[in-house]
Amino acid sequence: MTAHAKHLAADERRAVTVEAVVALAAEQNPSDITTTAIAQRMGLTQGALFRHFPSKDAILEAIMSWVTQRLLARVDKAAAGAASPLPALVGEAAAVLFIGTGGAR
Repeated sequence: MTAHAKHLAADERRAVTVEAVVALAAEQNPSDITTTAIAQRMGLTQGALFRHFPSKDAILEAIMSWVTQRLLARVDKAAAGAASPLPALVGEAAAVLFIGTGGAR
């Protein structure tokens, strides 16, 4: 999926937006990311961006949903392979902290 495709289904456009914001967050402080920067990264106008999200807060909610889904999937995977859920959760917490500090993804 390319971030510069002009004609994407709404769900695809929302996913591309999340990917663009995640990429921007890897480069700069997330609180400094503007909708202008997101639109520029995607090769769109702000108006096109706001056709899929009613506000910047809605974009942030989509990002948090994406992060939550990924985190829960990792926890589920770790717990499924562990004899006890506690070591799996501790391992995942360490992995999340590692990622949060710029570690491997």
